Parts: sequence; structure tokens; C-alpha cells
Amino acid sequence: MLVSGGFFDPENLQKELVQLEEQLQDPDVWKDHKKLNSLNKEKTAFQSKLDEFNALESKFSDIKDLIEISIELNDEEELQKQETALLMVDSEIDALETKKYFSRENDLNNAYLDIQSGSGGTEAQDWAEMLFRMYSRGLKK
Repeated sequence: MLVSGGFFDPENLQKELVQLEEQLQDPDVWKDHKKLNSLNKEKTAFQSKLDEFNALESKFSDIKDLIEISIELNDEEELQKQETALLMVDSEIDALETKKYFSRENDLNNAYLDIQSGSGGTEAQDWAEMLFRMYSRGLKK
């Protein structure tokens, strides 16, 4: 299996999952409820990431097979459907990539953005307004 530039690394996720399962088998862990809960949360997170990757990989494989069949049968309509499905998988990959960027502990916290025009007169103020519009529209998506 090819790794997507190291960004989605299912082999590493699987190794981490196996290590967590081994740690959960340790009887001492079952005595410490905080550690047990922490390991279970980690395991659930790794399993979720792996499941998301496997689902996308399965969709992509199915689409690839259907495209090959459509080419053999010279079915233009089915090729168009699969092209649309492929674009949807691409957008799902983009969403997963964005989700991975914001997967650290503090990434779900709120942030404040302060745009000040500073000195420079009306041009600086216009520039601050343009930046504000750009960020406002980008964050609405």
C-alpha cells in the first residue's frame, strides 16, 4: 500500500493500535482507572482514523474497478458517474486532511483574530477591511 506522502500512514496507525491493545492487556493498567480510560480513548481515536482511511481506500478501489469496467464496455454515462464519485472521494480526502491538521489537544479551542490598520491613512484602513472580508468569508465555509 502506498503511503500518501506520509500524511495518512495506516501502517503506523495499525502499529500504534497493536501497542495500545498490548498495553490494555496488562493487568496493572486495569487497576489504574485514569490510565485505562486514557488508553481506551487513544485506542478509539486510532481505530477511528484507521476506519476512515480504510473506508476511503475501499471507495477508491471500488471506483477504480468500475471505471475499468466502464472503459471495457465503452459506457460513457457510467464513466461520468464514476468521475463524479471520484471527485466526492477527493473532497472527503481533503476534509480528512484538514481534520488531521487540527487533531492536536488545543486545536479545538477558540481563537481571536485582531486586524488593525495601524498608520497609513485610508489605504491602510482599506487593506485591513479587505483582510477582514477575506478571513470572514473563509471562516464561513
